[in-house]
Amino acid sequence: MNPYLLSILSSCCSGLLTTTIVLPIDFAKTRIQNMSANEYSGWFDVWRKTIKHEGFSVLWKGFAPYFARTPITLFIMDILLYHFGMSR
Repeated sequence: MNPYLLSILSSCCSGLLTTTIVLPIDFAKTRIQNMSANEYSGWFDVWRKTIKHEGFSVLWKGFAPYFARTPITLFIMDILLYHFGMSR
């Protein structure tokens, strides 16, 4: 198989999985960092209150730009490692 095609496919799969898992965690981290005076008691509290008031899908707000960025970065890094022999 062509190494470029293989790299693109694996980068997209990895990017999809990474984006799906990381976005809710990043969402909670950002809410905790920006909270005012003990608004949340932890990550699960952020998720519980957010899902109750704003809906489940808000945890993946910004999915498209994050997903677009991740596979491109992974692909570039993989190709650079492949061409410069750093993957040994």
